[in-house]
Amino acid sequence: MYYKNDIVLFEPENLIYIDEMGVARNITRVYARSEKGTRA
Repeated sequence: MYYKNDIVLFEPENLIYIDEMGVARNITRVYARSEKGTRA
């Protein structure tokens, strides 16, 4: 693995971590789906 060999060359105090995790609420359904006459 190239990553494991290369990462040891960097000093931990010089690394910058970028968090790209997030939640997009506009891609989730507003209402549930179920068979007609039943509850979701």
